[in-house]
Amino acid sequence: MSRCEGRKPYGANEDEQAIIARMKELWAAGMAFDRIAATLNNDGVPTRTPGKRWHGFAVNQILKKPSIEAQNSKPLLGVEM
Repeated sequence: MSRCEGRKPYGANEDEQAIIARMKELWAAGMAFDRIAATLNNDGVPTRTPGKRWHGFAVNQILKKPSIEAQNSKPLLGVEM
């Protein structure tokens, strides 16, 4: 039996990391979250859930979370390497 680990955070795989990088580029260029979502939808970028569309709130939530790379690279407090 395998243990259920729950849903992985968005960006846990390389395809999702590429989408996040694109979101960050568009946001850095001054695009609003709703406009980023519309751009992703117009370009046919898939969401994690088949048949669903991107929404500004989802883009906002994804960009607010620390990146997977940053989470994995943080040293443990009190542990010397």
